[in-house]
Amino acid sequence: MARVTTFIYAQEHLNEMNPNGPRVHLINPLNVLTPPLIPCQFSFVIGVGIIDLDTSVEHCIKYKFIGPKPDSLVIVDSGDNIIIPPQRNINNLPQELLGVFFDMNLRNTILGTNGEYRSEVYLDGILLGEFPINVWGLKDVSED
Repeated sequence: MARVTTFIYAQEHLNEMNPNGPRVHLINPLNVLTPPLIPCQFSFVIGVGIIDLDTSVEHCIKYKFIGPKPDSLVIVDSGDNIIIPPQRNINNLPQELLGVFFDMNLRNTILGTNGEYRSEVYLDGILLGEFPINVWGLKDVSED
């Protein structure tokens, strides 16, 4: 059964090509999102690794970023348009070690309040995991 082995929030990313293929660099990992003001638009990156994936067939990944409870407003929804095409097993790894790593740049994401937000990662319509992150604006302008 496919599972998320890596999930990280970061400030920025860099994708580069080298002779062995693409490399992803996640810059300044984040334990909390700290925008200067709340509410605001804030940019950050996520990195996700999934293994135990049948790479001989196409898969669909969906990502959601959800606001704090009780409203749990869906702020970002990728829809079902992140397609992972079939890939050859060039390293002859066993099925349980095959997978994919991807990153997403979430630009100008609306953060309305302080609190615990969460990311959800789906594979072929099945929820693989939820990953919380706290948001704390350094100044709350909604109270002014």
